[in-house]
Amino acid sequence: MRFRLVARGLAFDPETRAWVRGQALDAFGGLACHVSWVSIQVEDLNGPKGGVDKRCVVSLGGDRVAPLVLDVRDVNTTLAITRALRLARLSLLRCIQRSRSNGPPDRAGEPSLVSPAAGGAA
Repeated sequence: MRFRLVARGLAFDPETRAWVRGQALDAFGGLACHVSWVSIQVEDLNGPKGGVDKRCVVSLGGDRVAPLVLDVRDVNTTLAITRALRLARLSLLRCIQRSRSNGPPDRAGEPSLVSPAAGGAA
């Protein structure tokens, strides 16, 4: 899984970058067969003024799912990152569940290989 972290208006030390990467791996590591890339952009919209101005945008995608983008704002950078990753994981799980419940779209009209008259025996 490719990982990219961009910080705008914030200084992330190596420990913080490692923490963010670890959080992303925790969120999507078990779903690596669906996710091939994750991009996290974190920024401080207002600077030192305060308020709900810490923004985290999580983008992810892969061969089996359409790209997802989640945008979260919070008072605290850590909370924004944590919430965005949690919501991205939930959205990804919903997409996977939807695709599994719908099944492959091209198989709906195919005839069954089992004859109903044979009672299920082939």
